[in-house]
Amino acid sequence: MLLSGAIANYLAGVIADQTSQSAFDASGAVNYAINAYVDVFEQITWGALACVGVVLLIWLYQSFKFKSRSLAVES
Repeated sequence: MLLSGAIANYLAGVIADQTSQSAFDASGAVNYAINAYVDVFEQITWGALACVGVVLLIWLYQSFKFKSRSLAVES
């Protein structure tokens, strides 16, 4: 959750910087905004995928470790 929030905040800041009102006129606003999103995702795609992969591996490891543990039964 914290990682996804940090990525969302980063994206919002970068997109806001790249799509400021002085940067384009009304006719090119949509294309400029789309290009800004494409540029940002090109920059963070591999890093974000690596983070998701690491989190997934940790989750899988913990999940299998928990399943293989024997349960203590009170007598």
